[in-house]
Amino acid sequence: MSPNLAEARNFVAGLTSPVLVDSLPDGLRALVDTTRQRITALGTATDLQLTVVGEDRPGPHDEVAAAAMRVAQEALANALRHAEASRIAVTYVVLDDEITLDIVDDGRGFDPAATERTSEHGFGLRGLDARVRETGGVLTVESTPARGTAVAASFPLHASDKEQP
Repeated sequence: MSPNLAEARNFVAGLTSPVLVDSLPDGLRALVDTTRQRITALGTATDLQLTVVGEDRPGPHDEVAAAAMRVAQEALANALRHAEASRIAVTYVVLDDEITLDIVDDGRGFDPAATERTSEHGFGLRGLDARVRETGGVLTVESTPARGTAVAASFPLHASDKEQP
């Protein structure tokens, strides 16, 4: 196994547990900083940017924050593992009654319909979808071969907004 492949696998393995510092924005900053360090160590030329809007507003409860971190971790891991992206943008926005988290890359993309038909790929995304739905949120994955991928998650800001089964 090449040193770069081993480093990439170690990085992806390190994304398995949510890291929340004091808040979701702080956790996202830590994740993006760690990811940038790994990108540099791998010698790839991927520009990774984080935008946070509404940080001065109250954030989500812990269950939503943990689910949002998992979305960010899985989307970043997938982008680094599969996309060969030159740019990845992470955007976190706090609105009046929800938060949104978008991870967009300009990489290879994929056919989501084909992924749903196979058990080899997409398990992480299916698991994320279930986790997001458990919090009352919605996960959307849009991708087109050779055009990149957009992972978008929206979550209720308040526990009382959680959808009931």
